[in-house]
Amino acid sequence: MDSRRSAVALHRAADHAARSLDASSLRGRIVPELHDDSIREIFVSSYRMIYVVRPSRVLIIRFIHGARDLSADSTIYSQT
Repeated sequence: MDSRRSAVALHRAADHAARSLDASSLRGRIVPELHDDSIREIFVSSYRMIYVVRPSRVLIIRFIHGARDLSADSTIYSQT
């Protein structure tokens, strides 16, 4: 039951963080491994919410554990 509560709490935190990007999409830092100004991230607990900033919207493209290195992930650009 504890893991269920943790999952619900993480989902709520991620949802809140995602919705907050509407008002301030540039608040996240540029993803260090990618060196692309349009791909940013914010942390939700120990997870990285990685998103692309577009003129009219924000696209969340990854939600991964914070320890994961994206430098070898060539598929990230196919989603931007």
